[in-house]
Amino acid sequence: MNRTWSFEDLEFAVLWEELKESHLPFPLIFTTDIKTVDQYDQAKIEIRERHRRTLDPEFRTALADIHRPDIRIEVFGIDGKNPGDPKGSIRLLATRRADRGYLIEQRPGRTMHHADGFVVRECAAIDLGPRVAAALGEMPAGSRGDLPLPQAHDAAELDYSHIGSLVQDSFLGSPIEQARDFRTAATTRIGVIDIIQERSVYGPRGRTRHRLEWRDLTDDGRYVITEGAPPSALAADRNRLVSLINSRIAEVVRVIKDERV
Repeated sequence: MNRTWSFEDLEFAVLWEELKESHLPFPLIFTTDIKTVDQYDQAKIEIRERHRRTLDPEFRTALADIHRPDIRIEVFGIDGKNPGDPKGSIRLLATRRADRGYLIEQRPGRTMHHADGFVVRECAAIDLGPRVAAALGEMPAGSRGDLPLPQAHDAAELDYSHIGSLVQDSFLGSPIEQARDFRTAATTRIGVIDIIQERSVYGPRGRTRHRLEWRDLTDDGRYVITEGAPPSALAADRNRLVSLINSRIAEVVRVIKDERV
């Protein structure tokens, strides 16, 4: 059975602090409104005492997995119209260890630096991609189709034949013009998904990581921007977003297995 645990903001911060960590893992964030250090310390003492009596013992195991994952997925999104509106923000941390997965969702607080609590959901490792995609909300695939996103200086060397004949039709404008129009289009939400190998035998610089960006265009739909030269904006419904996330997870898993040989 997949379990769910809910915590107030300070509760979760205290649990993470017990792992000898001074800050929550990115992109999660915690800011207290408690006025004095003495009051803050007393509040933490009370939480620890309550946890000794009431905390689900299984969560300690889950927290250890979250703290030492094989792969982590960091998701941070903001309101496209008002980037400073906390209600439009998304802060998620997904982690995978062996066959176990976890999704930590930060509930937006009164400012971009506050949390209204955290929800931790357990799942199978193979379900992380679908869980992350679902947390971004339902959006149709963008109506513009797939687009290369060259800068002006890329035009001479651009090979966009793999994108399809659609972008080559002269009435749609050049790839440079289409890319400029895409980048300046109004958005309802934008964000970044980073899929990261937590540890490598080659040290921090040897870790594999992949980035996907997403843009929800107003009165249009969702696009996922992939890395490349040039990058591409792919029209993506939930199924395609899941596929894009899963393919990056699979690549990190492959690297981890290769390092263990």
